Amino acid sequence: MRILIIGQWILPMNNPRAHRTFNLAKGLATQGHEVILYSMLGDRNYENEMRDYNITIKNLGKSYCGLDDSQGFSHRNIFNRALGKIVGERNIYPGFEFYRMIKHCFKAEKEVDLLITIAFPHVIHWAASKYLEKLSPKCWIADCGDPFMGNSFIKPRKIYESFEKSWCEKVDFITVPVEDAITAYYPEFRSKIKIIPQGFDNSNIILDQYQLNPIPTFAFAGTTYKGLRDPRNFLRYIYDNNIDCKFIVYTKSDDFNEYKEKLDDKLELRPYVKREMLIKELSSCDFLLNIKNESTVQSPSKLIDYSLSKRPILTISSDFNLKDKANFNDFLNREYRNQTTVNNIQQYDIINVVENFITLYNENVAR
Repeated sequence: MRILIIGQWILPMNNPRAHRTFNLAKGLATQGHEVILYSMLGDRNYENEMRDYNITIKNLGKSYCGLDDSQGFSHRNIFNRALGKIVGERNIYPGFEFYRMIKHCFKAEKEVDLLITIAFPHVIHWAASKYLEKLSPKCWIADCGDPFMGNSFIKPRKIYESFEKSWCEKVDFITVPVEDAITAYYPEFRSKIKIIPQGFDNSNIILDQYQLNPIPTFAFAGTTYKGLRDPRNFLRYIYDNNIDCKFIVYTKSDDFNEYKEKLDDKLELRPYVKREMLIKELSSCDFLLNIKNESTVQSPSKLIDYSLSKRPILTISSDFNLKDKANFNDFLNREYRNQTTVNNIQQYDIINVVENFITLYNENVAR
């Protein structure tokens, strides 16, 4: 097949959507398909990746209004930030730039068998829908890590309902990573939704030889949100009870900053690292912390990496209730009977994820 994949980011951007986009392209190319991958590349040269993985990688375009490229660069100046706050949703401004980018992309590419668009941001789906007739693929799959209109984290305004319904009407399949996400989409389109989890290339993962740490050492990796995936009550509990521990945090969120001075060397803040390095470092901890989403329609992809590190996982809620406190105290005492488990870890292997996408294509063309 000739497959066109469009996503805002690929490597070296270190986020779930960048991993999804690039791993999917690699996996499909490995099966012998012709893969054309469009992303916002910045000024990086991708000749090595194109040669090593037999992928054609093209620049989706340059943003002048504040979209991040795959190098993490953006023109996010005072003017663009002000407009972003006025509009309110990141999908709208500066995301509207994807309309001109995708229009140009569809004009350049011809005779595509399979189109895969990857969100976040969802405006990529909106733009693909508007210009779909210029490409006319045999099958269009819109992949959604998180929902848009049904997303409790961003809570879009109702005026954007028509944009969501427009692309959902035209797309052949909508893929989401977890079953609970289905309820975040309008009922009339739920028959198009298929569950395909986040896929990873696990061939390069190396773990440390775990040894019990002198004091309980645990880690968290990812983004937090005040009131929705919030660590502050947990941090307050550690501080109020003077718990002897070491808590390592990989994040860009500032929710931990107010407790850094209070907890001193009990709290170690680290920047994001590459996925393979993260899993290796997590494997040396006694256990790992997962802060449960208050929204049931989203599931953090970090649980997959946690599971691959082969360390026990403690799941807590943002309010850090009595049950959470009891479980945490058990973990501090090396008792992990209430650990969170990830079932069927093989479903996240990119080989199996790619097969699921091919199955959807074959199902569509056989209709």
